[in-house]
Amino acid sequence: MSAPSELADSFHVKWLSAHPFTASAFGIGGYEDRVPDASEAGDESWRSIVDDVLVEARRLEGSEQSDADAITLGCLIGYARQELDELDCAASEFVVTAMPYMGPAQFFAVAARTVLADAHAAEDYLTRLGLSGAWIDEQVERLRIGAAKGRLPVAPLVEQAISWAEGVLDAAVPDAVAAPQPPSGWDREAAWREQRDTLATDVVQPAMHRWVELLRELLPEARTAERAGLVHLPGGDADYERAIRSHTTLPLTAEQLHLTGLEEIESLERRAVELGAVLGLSDLAAVHAALRASAGVTSPEVAMEAARQGDPSCRATSGGDPPEPLP
Repeated sequence: MSAPSELADSFHVKWLSAHPFTASAFGIGGYEDRVPDASEAGDESWRSIVDDVLVEARRLEGSEQSDADAITLGCLIGYARQELDELDCAASEFVVTAMPYMGPAQFFAVAARTVLADAHAAEDYLTRLGLSGAWIDEQVERLRIGAAKGRLPVAPLVEQAISWAEGVLDAAVPDAVAAPQPPSGWDREAAWREQRDTLATDVVQPAMHRWVELLRELLPEARTAERAGLVHLPGGDADYERAIRSHTTLPLTAEQLHLTGLEEIESLERRAVELGAVLGLSDLAAVHAALRASAGVTSPEVAMEAARQGDPSCRATSGGDPPEPLP
């Protein structure tokens, strides 16, 4: 194996260790007994690892490489830079969401999808539950740090997160936590279930209460929906640039991306008008009206069958009357 491949493989293992929830979501075993280190110190430790990988990758980049190794190094350098951009954005300081991509919602989503293939995995799951309270508390601390900097979450998202969390707190053992099942016929099954329920009650739920308490504390000062963008945060312009690099890997400005979006919308609207004309619709407003009307009178089954057959007999008038359903 070449040096670039070895470096990439080593970084991949380190990345999985730093992102064990993602490892579990990908179905990669060996990380079920871990939670991420979401603290500021944890971020700095990970930053040091990424910096070291970048230094070594750039050293190798200066030597003669095969095409395959050059591609490997290029991808590795790009991914490492992406990690640094995400660390600099420090999204955990201001992002509150009920969506399962970060924060406590990510933990519950991963728990709900966890498959315990054997007794070892089942024991690892209990270890993760035992660590989850401290990890949720780290989420609380990072939001406090962000608030002290004026980096506040978005109020409607905070409200949604509180509503979601209240549902989680309704049960002593949340459904997501109880979803993973121990191996069938395991002689420790009863004791395992009892320990799981104790951890849910004594560790997970109290930490969730603390998270919700902080959200209620932050809500009065949170950003309104009209100020949801990153540009409304201190340092938000720089964060936006980092987010562009991280999510697109392209050297584009926000203005260029916005223009691209407008051009795509214009193109799609032209196409919608062209297709609408086939159905007797005169303009974009008529297309929108027909879409809204048809959604209420055409069943999903009928719509799917029409799409499969390429049959335009589900028509609307230019005035936006509901279309006639297919026979």
